Amino acid sequence: MKKRFVAGLVVLVAGIVSANPAKEKMFARVDVDKDGKASKVEYLALFEESFKNMDKNKDGALDGTEFKHPAFKHIDTNKDAKIDPAENKAFREKTFGQLDADKDGWLSKEEFIK
Repeated sequence: MKKRFVAGLVVLVAGIVSANPAKEKMFARVDVDKDGKASKVEYLALFEESFKNMDKNKDGALDGTEFKHPAFKHIDTNKDAKIDPAENKAFREKTFGQLDADKDGWLSKEEFIK
């Protein structure tokens, strides 16, 4: 059940990205070294930056007012009503693994924006 939910979240995230008219711009932000693919390090760095920007009260965690998304309760694995950096990273690592369709350790532009 949990794997199925994570897979669903990946589809949701991918759908949001593909529905976003700025998806290629977002990939350009992820692909920091401009080699046409995104490493896990590049991918995680983007979401780490986003996490910090979303943390409006600067307490090092995201609460339900800072991250308003149905996935909140699933990312908050320790159920303390906050998403800490470790929970965020774990979720993003799972997402990266699911988006990496050919399992080569990189996200092509096509994999990222599909």
